[in-house]
Amino acid sequence: FENSKFTLAMKNGEDTSQISFKGQMIFLNEANQFLFLGSPQVHYLEQMNEKGLFLSDFPLHDSARDLVMINSELKVEKKIALMLEQTKAELEREKGNVLREKERADSLLHAMLPVSVAEELQMGRVPEAMDHPVVTVLFSDIKGFTSICNSCQPIQVVKMLNRLYTLFDELTGKHNVYKVETIGDA
Repeated sequence: FENSKFTLAMKNGEDTSQISFKGQMIFLNEANQFLFLGSPQVHYLEQMNEKGLFLSDFPLHDSARDLVMINSELKVEKKIALMLEQTKAELEREKGNVLREKERADSLLHAMLPVSVAEELQMGRVPEAMDHPVVTVLFSDIKGFTSICNSCQPIQVVKMLNRLYTLFDELTGKHNVYKVETIGDA
């Protein structure tokens, strides 16, 4: 019987569970009997729970106890590593979103202010006022804008303004002109 595997079947009401034990048989001459010294053979905490076992059911120096603990730790470490990977991927997505929003904010800032002023603001400095000895100021107005708005659909007004501003933008870019946009009370 030495080094043989034994299975012990236990009945608990209608449920029949089997627990495998690993150990060795020792013959006791004085009692003319065999003594089996063994411990439950499980590899995971879940198996222990299914069988109704606890770590205290294992001898202190049993390798099965260490195996169960190592497997549990590996399972937890694997779960944490997966969570870290997911968090890293989420952070990368958010970083991309932040960079896109920063580009939008920078673009808006450069559209509203001269490049030199925008760069000073982005560096956290207060831009100094500049003196320009020669400037030209153009004020424009759309004659009859209020009556145009009253006689057209809103989308038509938006398309008309979009075409007009796009043309102004092309001309200001072509002639390296800085424009300041204000909207009157029309």
